[in-house]
Amino acid sequence: MRNAIDGHAGYSILTPAERAAVLNAIDTCSAVLEIGTFQGTTVSEWAKRRPMASFLSVDNFSWVGDGSRRENIGRWIDNQQPNMRLFVGTVQELFDFCSYFPHLDLVIVDGDHSYQACKKDLATAKALLRIGGTIAVHDYATDNPSLCGVTKAVDEFCAEYHVSIHHTKGTVAFIQC
Repeated sequence: MRNAIDGHAGYSILTPAERAAVLNAIDTCSAVLEIGTFQGTTVSEWAKRRPMASFLSVDNFSWVGDGSRRENIGRWIDNQQPNMRLFVGTVQELFDFCSYFPHLDLVIVDGDHSYQACKKDLATAKALLRIGGTIAVHDYATDNPSLCGVTKAVDEFCAEYHVSIHHTKGTVAFIQC
């Protein structure tokens, strides 16, 4: 589903209700990581509404959707707010590059939707998260068979780390760690 956001280049795949739920989770955050930024449309909306928070987006842009890799990076740059930064690569590469984290308040996981990739993203997200932080995962419990790896990865992650889904909004699951 494509959702245009006024004043932003491109579109968001999250529904307005899902975007609002994540924005609500960002309310008290100072540091947010978004895994899988696509065109930066959604994170730009959040960054505009929360100018005191810092947003780091990571994407290897291997899934191009409607545009080329260059076009999607260009749209991200067009959407960039002063409190947004972009790392082109995987979240695992980011972690290897600057493993001095774990001070993130919120990690939004919406990258590669395969089971193995999502499982890696979740483990890395947990390592980057401060104690008591939140992981928000898009495309959890969706009816789309191509996204079922996300649900399996989240369920196994929760069991392995003894955490649970705090609440959901649409297909976004919020995990308190």
